[in-house]
Amino acid sequence: MGILLSRFVSSFFASIWGWKSVYLFAAGCMLIALILVRRFLPEDSSKKEKQSGYFKIAFSCFSLLKSNAGVRLYSLNGFLIMAIFSVFWNNISIYLVHEFNFNQFSIGLFSLAGVLGALAAMFSNKALKFFKYNNVILFILLLICFLFILFYSSYLLVFILLTLAMDGLIQLIHVNNQVNLYGNCRGNESRAASCYVTSFVLGGAIGSKLSTYIYSYYGWVGLSIFCSSLCAIGLILNIKKFYEQEAG
Repeated sequence: MGILLSRFVSSFFASIWGWKSVYLFAAGCMLIALILVRRFLPEDSSKKEKQSGYFKIAFSCFSLLKSNAGVRLYSLNGFLIMAIFSVFWNNISIYLVHEFNFNQFSIGLFSLAGVLGALAAMFSNKALKFFKYNNVILFILLLICFLFILFYSSYLLVFILLTLAMDGLIQLIHVNNQVNLYGNCRGNESRAASCYVTSFVLGGAIGSKLSTYIYSYYGWVGLSIFCSSLCAIGLILNIKKFYEQEAG
């Protein structure tokens, strides 16, 4: 929600006050965050323990990633969906300008479609029950969504609906990953969460970097194929996990 809303706010500010206003707004957000952290985050009573314990905690997270197949799978899932999310949203502005002649404010309005899709997380409990908490089904639907994007993204209304579906499915996979992740590592939930969030952030960073090259050389079609390929990888990984569970 924060990522998608920030796109709308930044487009709104840039269209009225110019791009530098975005940096001023970001600086203000950081100042507010600093005040909140200083006000509400409790002080560590043992600074010596904090200094000596951080790296031990970090390495213990890596050991859990190595020893627990469930943590590896759901961390990889997180990596893939955040890479897909970043590939799509980091290049959408250029595509909307070239394909539909959108201005800065219109691009911001389009990002609200993503916000609406992200609201699927609020209804994730019922939706995941319907899909039986099965990531295989969700990745199949996400793959189908990107195949439609590949062929029908030149139709604005269809593209908006596909964007809603894509963001909704990514949110459902994201929530389902965490449900299954914590179920596979009782007693190590905090370390598992660290593994997952680290993989999630790395997926976003690497996806963003790769997408710039892909869009430069192959355009929107190349990005759609790349996202479809990432969906296919996620599908294969989860099908393998599904059959292993069935065999067990």
